[in-house]
Amino acid sequence: MNKWHFALLSIVALLTTTACMLGNPNQDDAVAMAWSKAEAAYQQRLALIGPFLQRGMSLSSASAELTALAESFKAATSCTPATPADPAGIAAYRDQQEALTATLAKLVVSQETFPKLMKDPVFRTMLSRLDEVESRITRTTADYNRMVHERAIKEQSLSYKVTDIIKCRSSVPAQTPREKVKLSLVMPTPTREMPTLSPNRLTVAAN
Repeated sequence: MNKWHFALLSIVALLTTTACMLGNPNQDDAVAMAWSKAEAAYQQRLALIGPFLQRGMSLSSASAELTALAESFKAATSCTPATPADPAGIAAYRDQQEALTATLAKLVVSQETFPKLMKDPVFRTMLSRLDEVESRITRTTADYNRMVHERAIKEQSLSYKVTDIIKCRSSVPAQTPREKVKLSLVMPTPTREMPTLSPNRLTVAAN
C-alpha cells in the first residue's frame, strides 16, 4: 500500500470521526421536531382530561376508575416535559403519560361506570375529542421513535466505518529497512522526461 492509499485512508478516517463527534444536524433537528409534536399532543390531552374528569366525577363520584384516573392525571401533570437532549427525562415523561393512557383504557372498558357516563351527551363529546387526541399521540410518538431509531442506525454505521478504517490501517505490515532498500532498487528513479499525472487525471483515477 503506497503513500497515496495511506493519505486517502487518513482523510476518510478524519472526516468520518468528525461526523461521529458532531452528529448529523439534519437528523438532530428531525428528532427535535418529532418530539415537539409528540409533546404538544400529550399537553393537549392533559388540557382535555381536566374538564373530562370533573364531568365524570359529577356523574359518578364513587367510581374507582375515575379515582384512579384522577391520581394518574395528577402524576402526569407533575412530570416536567424534557428536551431531546435529555433522553432519560423523555423516558420518564413518557412513562407517566403511558400510565395515564392505561388508566383511561380501564375506564372505557369498565362495565359499571362507563355505560352510566356515556348517557351524558357532554361526556360523550369530551370523550370523542380525547379519542382524536389519542390518535394524534399514537401517530406522533411513532414518528418520534422512528426518527430516534434512524439517527441511532446512522451513528452506529459511522462508528463501524471508523473501526474498519483503523483495522485496515493497522493490518498493513510495516516495512523493514531491508525491504525499503529492496523497494528502492526495484522502483525506477523519476527523471525529468517521465510524464506526470495532472490533477484532473488524479481525480478520475480516484473515482
